[in-house]
Order: sequence, then structure tokens, then C-alpha cells
Amino acid sequence: MKNVLVTIKGKRVTSSIKQLGKKSGKVYMTVTKSGQKESARVLNSYMKEK
Repeated sequence: MKNVLVTIKGKRVTSSIKQLGKKSGKVYMTVTKSGQKESARVLNSYMKEK
């Protein structure tokens, strides 16, 4: 699994994504919580897999 580390306003979140591919790229991430609206999208870059 590929780990993507995101830091937002001093809080760190690590997300595991099974397969992103052999090339580097970008992914948008949001946070959702029951009973609340979805957060703003955050663009995150990731490196290619080895």
C-alpha cells in the first residue's frame, strides 16, 4: 500500500491507498464526518512507486 501524508493546519493525517500507479501524480482529498458537510478539497502530490 502507498502511504500519503497530509498536513493541514498543524494536524497530520496518513492515508493508505492500495494502488496509485507507477508514475507520480496528484490526488484530491476531503474529510467527511457523519452529520456534517464534506470539507474543502486538498490537493496532494505523491511520488511514483518503486
